[in-house]
Amino acid sequence: MIGKLGASAAFGIIYIFSAELYPTVVRNSGMGASSCCARIGGMVAPYITDLGRLVGGDFGRGLPLVVFGGASVAAGLLSLFLPETLNRNLPETIEDAIHYRKSNRRDNDKDVYINNSYQKDYIAESSAYQTKL
Repeated sequence: MIGKLGASAAFGIIYIFSAELYPTVVRNSGMGASSCCARIGGMVAPYITDLGRLVGGDFGRGLPLVVFGGASVAAGLLSLFLPETLNRNLPETIEDAIHYRKSNRRDNDKDVYINNSYQKDYIAESSAYQTKL
């Protein structure tokens, strides 16, 4: 039951997470390509389970589990190379996506601080203006 819960949660979250990976101008195409690859994986899965019959023996019984487990571990390790999106603007164009990983984390934090201080100054100025009225 815990495995089913994890699979259901991952299925619901993957669409939101995948949409963050693509720039706005190619988001629909990227999501379509991702969905296509997922469907290909669903079509190949029964053939992987039949590998056990092809090989036979104790190794054949465990081979499908090794293939599925290896694919899961490989996907987890490859996800470590995805860029961090916390407190950062998502890419809007292809050029933004190319330079997204190259941008310095400190610069982005400074931009957020500048934007927040600008907002604070704007709020202070607008409240001062309203008190004069």
